[in-house]
Amino acid sequence: MDAWKQTKDSAGISRKAFVAYFKGASKAYCIEVDPGSIVRVNDHVHPTDLEAGFSIPQSFRYLNDSYFRLLLKHNLELAI
Repeated sequence: MDAWKQTKDSAGISRKAFVAYFKGASKAYCIEVDPGSIVRVNDHVHPTDLEAGFSIPQSFRYLNDSYFRLLLKHNLELAI
């Protein structure tokens, strides 16, 4: 699996878990996150404080601009 070869050093999961996650998929897309774009949370923010009816995503969540700005209002600091 080419995706595993390209991401194994930074995937954060085992090869077995990676293969199981993509089992049956005809394509695998992996996203590399630039360490300089990581946002560090100073204080705990409970998702339901920001969004009524929040449900836990499977393994990720897309943030639109308005949601990201709302998070920034809750005392977030850009990681250096």
